[in-house]
Amino acid sequence: MASTDARPIPVKNTAMRITFPLRDVNGDLVTGATGLDSEVSKDGGTFTDCTNEATEIATASGIYYLDLTNTEMNADTVAVIVKSSSAKTFAIVMYPQEAGDIQVNVTYWNGTAVATPATAGIPDVNVKNIDNDAASASGTVTFPNATLASTTNITAGTITTVSGNVDGTVGSVVGAVGSVTGNVGGNVVGSVASVVGAVGSVTGNVGGNVSGSVGSVVGAVGSVTGAVGSVTGNVGGNVVGTVASVVGNVGGNVTGSVGSVALDGITSSSLAASAITEIQSGLALATATTDIQNRLPAALVGGRMDASVGAMAANTITSSALDASAVTEITTGLLTTTMTESYSVVGAEPTLAQAMYLVLQRLYNFSIFGTTITVTKLDGTTTAAQITINSATSPNTSERTS
Repeated sequence: MASTDARPIPVKNTAMRITFPLRDVNGDLVTGATGLDSEVSKDGGTFTDCTNEATEIATASGIYYLDLTNTEMNADTVAVIVKSSSAKTFAIVMYPQEAGDIQVNVTYWNGTAVATPATAGIPDVNVKNIDNDAASASGTVTFPNATLASTTNITAGTITTVSGNVDGTVGSVVGAVGSVTGNVGGNVVGSVASVVGAVGSVTGNVGGNVSGSVGSVVGAVGSVTGAVGSVTGNVGGNVVGTVASVVGNVGGNVTGSVGSVALDGITSSSLAASAITEIQSGLALATATTDIQNRLPAALVGGRMDASVGAMAANTITSSALDASAVTEITTGLLTTTMTESYSVVGAEPTLAQAMYLVLQRLYNFSIFGTTITVTKLDGTTTAAQITINSATSPNTSERTS
């Protein structure tokens, strides 16, 4: 519930804040109204207490507000009364709006009559500009960033270039695609007669033949039917997945990671001198020992390792582990550290600092006007809390109201 719930037109099943004055029999505003009782009736039902109570707008304004919940606003007719033992009863009746209450029949656009649509309820649209570019029968039209629904068809003319990405599935392409710049995010279902040029990457399966160079294949190639005559050049990317078998030799180099090597696949003659040196260096015990020593303290202190603890498990420090000096330091810190001035809101559980400040200020800085006790903050002027007593002359009960 907040001031943002206030709106000129009430909305059904939506929280609402109403603001209103409370007046006495002479028509004068009543400040600090007592015995406030706010009730609501929905669709002519019996009045019941509201979830919230009317609150006066500070300070001593005579203007009050009441926050109604969405449940209290869930009716076609909402009647609210605010009663007080010191003011006249305030009443308001609202008719919350919902979908279908206000219907609009558009007959003119900017002073021009709207054309009768071919299908009732669906306006006929003639697009003159797209992203501030004039749409003409010929020439180039640049579409703004948007998503075309799967039911959108472009049947007239030729699309020579698609700059960017096509995300999703293209059912079929009839005719030649001049060029595709970027990636095809989804699958191409059907046959592609030919691809002239390089295909940067193919994610998924290629059902037919690919003539030309394939930059990289990401994913598994299910099967290749027929012979691959030759591969001229290098496979620039990676083959991710399983290659069932390679018949023949790999004439060049394999650059990258090899998942596994068959037993005895690497012979002594396959190892270069630099590889042997690296193995010996990795197994050198002296280097490993030096590395461990460098990580330990140079000497023990009192027979113990002197080091900083970066982290500690829960419940590691017990009461017996705390030295008396540590307890004294903690106690001194709690009792001598200046508290930040703070006060809890009405009805909320206070912190120790909030409770102490309210008690001290109630003893030292307060004023009484009628049945209202105003407690001020340390500056002596800002209101910290207000307390209502049941009598201006002989009070015997009090209640904090703000």
